[in-house]
Amino acid sequence: MLRDSDYFGVGFGQPLKITETADGTLADDDGLAPFMWEASYQFKVNDSLTMIPAVFGANDIQSSAEQDIFGLALTTKFKF
Repeated sequence: MLRDSDYFGVGFGQPLKITETADGTLADDDGLAPFMWEASYQFKVNDSLTMIPAVFGANDIQSSAEQDIFGLALTTKFKF
């Protein structure tokens, strides 16, 4: 059940990629651009407890290897 105090969050993007170094040499370019994303949902369990589950991932985070990451996170806020 959704309430007025619930929030959805989505984020995605790509970090900057080196194409040329300061001395003018070209960087190795394998054509892959890293891509990162995150989605979260914030809801109040009661007046003093808020939970924020999130899922995140990224692909090709290192140009020398095809490395992908995926994870889950849970943030709990307690106010009294």
